Amino acid sequence: MDDARTEQTGNLASYHEKKVESELADVAIYLLSFADKAGVDLEKAIMNKLKINMERFPIDQSMLDTTDDLISWAIRKTD
Repeated sequence: MDDARTEQTGNLASYHEKKVESELADVAIYLLSFADKAGVDLEKAIMNKLKINMERFPIDQSMLDTTDDLISWAIRKTD
């Protein structure tokens, strides 16, 4: 019985992950299209915003090993 429940839970988690992935892709497509139509260099805008956030919420730069760490930090600060 526990194996069946675990399998169901795993399938449900997989289903939700696929749904989230699909929704995020929709958001990204819309965002890229909107930025293009508005003439916004999205990469530049994101980097500028990350710099602003870093000034507003200073951290020890040695804590950031990768760009992923920087993005994760920036997302946490906007929650």
